[in-house]
Amino acid sequence: MKNILNKIITFIVLILFYCLANAQLLVTEAGRLTVPSVDVNGHARQFAFRQPSGLAQDEKGNIYIAEKGGHCILRLDTKGQIQVFAGKRGEKGNIDGRGAKARFDSPSDICWDNKAAALYVTDTENHNIRCIDLDGGVSTIAGAGKMGWNDGMTTEAKFAQPTGIAVHPDGYLVVVDHFSHCIRTVNKDKYGKVSTLAGYPFGAGDREEYKEKALFNRPYDVAISKEGIIFISDEWNHKIKKIDKVGNVVSFAGNGKKGYIDACASKAQFHYPWAITMSPNNVLYVADGYNYTIRTLTDDACVTTVAGQQKQQGYLDGDALSGRINGVTDLLFAKDGSLYLSDIQYSMLRRLYVHKRPAIQLYTIDGRDNYCSSEEVMVVVNTLLEAKKLQTTLWVNNNQIVTKKSFITLDNLKNGWNYVKAVTKHKTHTYRSNELWLYIEPTKKLEVEVRYVLEKDVLEKAKIKTFELCAPDSTKYNWSNGEKSQCITYSLLGSESLWLEIDTPIPCQESYIIIDAAQLNSYLVNNQRKNKKSSKIQNTSIWKTTFTPKNKLRKNKKEDCLSSEMRFMVYHISGKLVHESNHYLPITTIQQVLTSHPRGLYIYQWVKQCPKEKIQISSGKLYN
Repeated sequence: MKNILNKIITFIVLILFYCLANAQLLVTEAGRLTVPSVDVNGHARQFAFRQPSGLAQDEKGNIYIAEKGGHCILRLDTKGQIQVFAGKRGEKGNIDGRGAKARFDSPSDICWDNKAAALYVTDTENHNIRCIDLDGGVSTIAGAGKMGWNDGMTTEAKFAQPTGIAVHPDGYLVVVDHFSHCIRTVNKDKYGKVSTLAGYPFGAGDREEYKEKALFNRPYDVAISKEGIIFISDEWNHKIKKIDKVGNVVSFAGNGKKGYIDACASKAQFHYPWAITMSPNNVLYVADGYNYTIRTLTDDACVTTVAGQQKQQGYLDGDALSGRINGVTDLLFAKDGSLYLSDIQYSMLRRLYVHKRPAIQLYTIDGRDNYCSSEEVMVVVNTLLEAKKLQTTLWVNNNQIVTKKSFITLDNLKNGWNYVKAVTKHKTHTYRSNELWLYIEPTKKLEVEVRYVLEKDVLEKAKIKTFELCAPDSTKYNWSNGEKSQCITYSLLGSESLWLEIDTPIPCQESYIIIDAAQLNSYLVNNQRKNKKSSKIQNTSIWKTTFTPKNKLRKNKKEDCLSSEMRFMVYHISGKLVHESNHYLPITTIQQVLTSHPRGLYIYQWVKQCPKEKIQISSGKLYN
């Protein structure tokens, strides 16, 4: 009986180990969640992306990134360095030229053509298709530079916000013309001849038919199998569609209703599918936009989630199904078999180890990469070689730590960037981990600014001329008005600024911390209970006090910001301003405002407009 029990336990352990060893790993490859104030060329983990969108890889292993918000093409080399490859970062335009002389406008996608040894880009807001050679030379191969629809040669052709692009095995380009609801082809060998493969120009719909009789609704991306079968993420129809070799369009997966169901064919559901790509073994991968997941489709159209959790938006590294992702606009299978994800909303490049993956996984226990120097940093050392613990050597910068533990607390991390990697030996082999990069914010003496905004009519009703400001606990308080105590009585003069210096570190990952205005709050609470006629006070956002690191607020301490006003702004994800006012709008009102604008992702901000900059008070995202 004892032997049988031991065999059962051994079998269960082996099952658990097999599951762990085959779990997929999600890590951050480039960019950082807390974006530094200065954008510079440098190591991928230090780089501040501006909405990375499309991805491609050349024969040497370099990865190219179409940076939509930066209006340029970046190159991530095999040593982990990122540099601008084509275009001038931050400057939009429509100019052919070499390197920094070229100009783009919100490029969305990019693909690599082995035969031509060149990159092809959908220059979305220029409504063009661009070609980039290995020396960074940029030329327009199709498109008139104006929105429209027209088949023809080179500049005779017109596109309407092209997004996805891929090279067909037969050599021509397949382009997803997003706003015209069409799938187009560009023949590179015939002077850029553009033809419409499927869809009716500017005819949105959902119809399975032959070529131009078929209908799409804002198609987004394209993937092509080795056999030449074309797959399209039909975003607003919440479907994946297939175009066969003769031009017949059929629904491959999804039932046309937004939702989340892992099932086969029409029983499956998506929620605005965006990026789509084909794996080396012909498995289709889909970035399911507002389900915040990565899903796979087999040959029989069965859908399975492999990363992220439905509706769990965020940023978290670790086990793929426990991890968090955000707005993934492109997917790229690298030469080592891992899957790269471009997160346009968090401006990061993530990596999913699908098949070939490190034998040792390193990631922080809370999935973060940014810490204060006062915080404890605990790293998970996940060895997948066998069930028993192995001795592992961790390199933390230039220091060695030898351990058999699965969790380890890292001490003596320096301010700025730190790298962690691990090595272990098993039998005759040496195994290495992924590289883990951690950023430590210095949190010594911190200068902050206290700013409050009060409505005059509320102050008049409150009949209060002063209130109490209290800082977080510290050993030292230096207020700009000369006060030295933790709480001070301050006069209500409308809108003012007050400087404070304290010794206690403030959580550096927080941008804003609310300071307690105790007396005013007490009045408002009592007034809401006693005065039934004070509906204006009850329903209005009456005051806003922020506690903000000074170096993130403005460069010039003497710059006057007292006469500034509050502004509420709504932007499309492309950066276009669609609404601006001096009143904060609730979500329902924003949705009403956006009814006359194109559907898509919008960002809203409540900011204080100073003479030379904007101070963000709050922000959020909304899909129209």
